[in-house]
Amino acid sequence: MGHEMTSQRKASIREVKMGTACYNARDYVGAEKYFRRALEQDPGYARAHYSLANTLHKLGAPEEAYEEWSKAVIVEPDSDTAEKAREKLASVGRQLRNTSQGLLDGLGSAR
Repeated sequence: MGHEMTSQRKASIREVKMGTACYNARDYVGAEKYFRRALEQDPGYARAHYSLANTLHKLGAPEEAYEEWSKAVIVEPDSDTAEKAREKLASVGRQLRNTSQGLLDGLGSAR
């Protein structure tokens, strides 16, 4: 993308700012709407993917959140946002594995 910021990125940044305000006010449904709009403007904006992922996680959709954190890493792999997303992926991946193992253990003891 170079040093010039595209109009799509500028529009996406505006949407992310609005989404962040909603997120900070614990309006996760509103935040999701703005973050999705940001991605419509600029699908290559890691910050929008990361923010949407955090919101989805708060809304109880860890699998969707995992996908969005992954996209943040894919679209801007060398960014600070990608590094934060990698940390979230590792943490949530452990949680999902632990939940799955707990379910399997529960099924095994039910026999």
